Amino acid sequence: ESPDPAESRESYPAELDAGRWPLVFNWVPGVGIPFGSVDASLAFGAVGSLVRSLEGIQASSVFSLAEGKVEGFQVSGVFNIAGGTLEGFQSAGVFNIAGGSVEGFQGSGVFNIAEGVEGFQGAGVFNIAEGIEGFQGAGVFNIADNVEGTQLAGVFNVAGKAEGFMIAPINIADSLDGVAIGLVNIIGD
Repeated sequence: ESPDPAESRESYPAELDAGRWPLVFNWVPGVGIPFGSVDASLAFGAVGSLVRSLEGIQASSVFSLAEGKVEGFQVSGVFNIAGGTLEGFQSAGVFNIAGGSVEGFQGSGVFNIAEGVEGFQGAGVFNIAEGIEGFQGAGVFNIADNVEGTQLAGVFNVAGKAEGFMIAPINIADSLDGVAIGLVNIIGD
């Protein structure tokens, strides 16, 4: 009589049964070791890498994807996406997206999007965040609902409620407790 697959699975070591894998290597998501999406400490991708969550480093030549939380570094040549919160560093040649808040650094050549940022968000073209506590800088524009810190842009900044500095040729805010430095400043209060 053959063993019950459910009983055999219970005897697997935790790291082989959807636990945290110390090292993941993908050519592209779904083609690599291990097969599928797992929690990882180190994840590398020849083209792209997919993990369930990350506590460590994820690096790929084109893209890095984490379905959940990222604690550590997520770096790729084109784009990174963290489905959950990001605590650490996210850097890409084109764009970064964090489905949750960012505590740390988010930097890219074109754009960054995050629910909220506590730290630094910098892009060559634009940044969008629900809230900023720290610095948001872009070559063209920044948009945030709430800002506590500094927005610096080459063309315009937009904020709902801002506390701190808004520096751009055009600054727009519903309210500002601080200083707007620009050619055109449209402040609601």
